[in-house]
This record gives sequence, structure tokens and C-alpha cells, in this order.
Amino acid sequence: MRPKILLLADVTSSHTEKWALALADRHYSIGIFSLNRSVEKWYDKNENIILLCEPAYYTNSSALKIKLKYFLKLPRLHKIIKSFKPDIVHAHYATSYGLLGALSGFHPFVLSVWGSDVFEFPRKSIFHKLLFKLNLKCSDKLLSTSFAMKKELEFYTNANIEVTPFGVDTGVFYPKEVKTDEEKKILHLGIIKSLEERYGINDIIKAVQILKSTRHDIKFKVLFVGNGSKANHYRQLVRDQNLSDTISFIGKIPTEKVPYYHNLLDIYLNVSNIKESFGVSVLESMACAKPVIVTNAPGLIEIVKPNLGIIIKMNDPLELANAIKMLIEDPQLRSKLGEEALSYVKANYELKDCVNIVSGIYESVLIEKYESEFRFKLLRMVFA
Repeated sequence: MRPKILLLADVTSSHTEKWALALADRHYSIGIFSLNRSVEKWYDKNENIILLCEPAYYTNSSALKIKLKYFLKLPRLHKIIKSFKPDIVHAHYATSYGLLGALSGFHPFVLSVWGSDVFEFPRKSIFHKLLFKLNLKCSDKLLSTSFAMKKELEFYTNANIEVTPFGVDTGVFYPKEVKTDEEKKILHLGIIKSLEERYGINDIIKAVQILKSTRHDIKFKVLFVGNGSKANHYRQLVRDQNLSDTISFIGKIPTEKVPYYHNLLDIYLNVSNIKESFGVSVLESMACAKPVIVTNAPGLIEIVKPNLGIIIKMNDPLELANAIKMLIEDPQLRSKLGEEALSYVKANYELKDCVNIVSGIYESVLIEKYESEFRFKLLRMVFA
């Protein structure tokens, strides 16, 4: 009989999709409780996954209303736990789904932290910090997607923290020729992320300005693949700077198209100006044997060593422009960095190996649970 895992997670997240599908393909029955609704309904493709909560869209709600909905959904979560009868409840993200998991009172309760829930949320106020620490305390197992985030998490808890990287499926992300003959004539640079200020989109645009104004002989194209709250702002900025012939906005793409765009790009950019916890999109690009340029954010320098890509300072468009120029002018360096990156990902971040880590944690949690239940039943027999 398959162990049942109830994931409290955003069903629209590609990370949730990746974990759920990978676990379902092992030997787990996966239930998903989400506060958002998926348009793509990717979970319908696997008989071992079921969406247990079908909410309305919350995209136009205020942050306060969304927070209140966590509490309003608690009775629904209790009913789902009672009917689904999970062996483990696993919340992804400490401050929203983690709060629901903590309030559910279910054990064993596994909690995965993802990024801003650790680096930003507890720093907002004393109340936020206390709430964050409470969620951590209610968990039976704490998981972090990176060592950088584990280090940050240790400021708030003395509990043992397991590192469980997201990982990359190299059967999906691998070097593949996707360019047309026309596209092969020019180098493509870009980023596959939400178009938000935190991901250094302004710095990319400024770096393009610098290159276009100082090196007229360098020909390249930049692709912004994704959407976000600042998308219209960046489109207007590109028009104002007369860069529309160089920078293109692709918009949000379905998950299955992500490998295509990684292979279309010759150089991948992730120039975050925040304490980014991890760099899944960077790993995906590296798995496609692409050279990457990243900032010195903790989670990024954890996966991009100096021989695997170029590391620059945050908020430095000039350094970014110089890094881009160097890679454009040196095809041998691009090739060398890409090859080294591919080998590194296969050796350290293969998805099946990362899923093995999580599966091993689940097994240890279940063994502890069943041993505890056995001891309890034994005591009841002795003192009956």
C-alpha cells in the first residue's frame, strides 16, 4: 500500500509540480491542498496525485485578505486530513502553508522552507518573527533547499535541518539544438524568471544600454521569459531606451516549454539583488550546458563555483556588461563553462538523487511514527 503524503503547497508553482510528480512516480500517493488554482491542471496527468482543495482565484485579493483566508481554510483542511488520512503532512513554505500545517495539529508534520519565508518574513516585525518560530517549532522535520538557507534558519531554531535541493531532471533538461538557421546567426542572452525588481531586470537593461552605446560591433539579443507585476514597467523602459530591437518579452510560458528556452539561450543571466536562497533556473540552464552569469547571492554562489560560471556583484550593471562582453567574445570560454556546468549538475543535483533524499526522510519519519504507535499500543495492553 502506498504511503499517503499530503502536500500543503501552491499548485501553480513549478517546484510543487516537480516534487509531486517525482514522488508520485516513486511509491507515494500524493494529495495537494492549495490556496491557488492551476489553469494547466498538470496533476490530472498522474493517477497517484489528487488535488484535494479547489479554491477560487486570489490574484486580485489584498495581502491581508489572503492571510485571513489561511485561517478560513483551516476547517476545510481538517476535513481533508480526516478523509484523505495522510501518513505525513508536508508543508512547502514556512509562513503560509507552514502556518496551516502548524495549526492543523497533525503529526508527523514536515516543513520545507523555500526562500523569502526565511530571509524576509521574520525580519518584518517581532510578531512575524514569533509566528515564524512557532511554525518551525510545530514541525517534526525541517527541510531547507540550500545550505545558505539552512545557515539563516539556524538563527531561529535549534532543530536539526536537512538540506533537500530541488534538483534537475537531466532527462528533461539536456543540451539540444533548437535554433533555426536564422537564430544561429546571433547570440541569445536571457533570463527565465518572474519580471520583478528583485531579479535584477533593471540591471540587465542598463547593461544592454552600456554595451549598445560602447560596442556597436557586438550583436546579440536578450529574451525576458516570464511575467510579473513589473512587466509593463520594463516594457515601457525598453521602449524609452530604444532597445526594442535587442530586448524581447516572451511572457509566461508553460512548464514543458522551459527546456526549449534554456537551449535557445547561449548565455543565462540571473543577477538577483536579494539573498536568493537557491537557483533552480540556473541549474536548469547549466544542465543544458549553458554558461551562466550570476550575482554573489548566497544561494547562487552555492551552486555556481568560479569554474562553472561568472559571478558578479549585486546591483552593478557595468560589471554585468563586462561579463556579457567577455562571454560574447570568447566562444571557447562559453563552451568550457557549459561543459563543466553540465558535469557538475549531473554529479550533484540530479533530480532522482534529490528525491531519494526526501524519500529517505519520509521513511525515517514513518518508522518513528509506527514505532511510537506500537509502543503506545503495547503500553495500553500492559496497563489494561
